[in-house]
Amino acid sequence: MRFSQQIRAARAVLDWTQNQLSERSGISAPTIRHVEDDKEIKDSTRTALINALEDEGLFLTAHGIELSDEKVLLLDSFLEVLKNMKSSCAPGMGVLFHCADERRNSPEVTAAIADLAAAGFQLRFTLCEGNELTTTAAENYRWIDAEYFASSEVLTVYEDKVVIDVSEEERDQFLLIKNRHLAKAMKRQFEYWWRQGCPIGERKST
Repeated sequence: MRFSQQIRAARAVLDWTQNQLSERSGISAPTIRHVEDDKEIKDSTRTALINALEDEGLFLTAHGIELSDEKVLLLDSFLEVLKNMKSSCAPGMGVLFHCADERRNSPEVTAAIADLAAAGFQLRFTLCEGNELTTTAAENYRWIDAEYFASSEVLTVYEDKVVIDVSEEERDQFLLIKNRHLAKAMKRQFEYWWRQGCPIGERKST
């Protein structure tokens, strides 16, 4: 099956218009029409379309397309994680950031988090005790013990997805795993630490 046919078939399975695929992929609707007319395209266009479909658990194969309930993606920045979150979740959805540290955020990431909060996403964060830098309302945060936090990287959970920071040295990478059982387990872990933590500015009694 040709790539143009796979894209048309994928849209049919997802019940997406060309404009909807454009919104999800960042590729213009005229370019998508160009793709579906079997015209030559850039590798970056192909990759963006494939990524948008894989975000929905739909994979292009040698024989056509395959819909899966599970997937694993490697994203190149935390900004890409937030973009995936915004494109795949409805406003009002709960998003959990375990062992967050917004001091590490780029201005673009800070702005994207603020945008999610403004759009109605229910964001909660666990922070290292003593870290008072926040992007959203203070009630969205809990301090946890610095000893536990010391060697931890941010773990993000939303819907049926878990995102693990697997960055090395100067290269940022985030592993996105779509698995409802893993997501459920990580949500339970977050809730444990949320209960164990305390509001910003407070200290746990000993």
